[in-house]
Amino acid sequence: ENSAKAKQSDDDAEVSERSEVLSKEKRELSSGEEFLSATEAFLSPAPSVADNAKELHAEADKALAAPQQALAEQRALAEQRALTEQQALAEQKARAEQKVLAEQKALAEQKALAEQ
Repeated sequence: ENSAKAKQSDDDAEVSERSEVLSKEKRELSSGEEFLSATEAFLSPAPSVADNAKELHAEADKALAAPQQALAEQRALAEQRALTEQQALAEQKARAEQKVLAEQKALAEQKALAEQ
């Protein structure tokens, strides 16, 4: 009976020791799982960060292209206005030259009539 009690006591001690070891391993495993979960959570946004960077880069390209396009349009309008003004000035000059020629002709005719 004493040996059965001693064996039972030894078995209980071994079960208790194994239980403590299993509890410790379970805590370590749980801690490892928490670490793994935290690592996965930390790493999982990495693709979205890269996607966000690409999206921001594309938006920046668009934002830079808009003023460049506006400047090109303004330049084209300014060039068109300059050409229109040059054409108007050329027409004005031609009319002025025709007027001067007409006046010179009229003066020459008056002079010719006066000399007769």
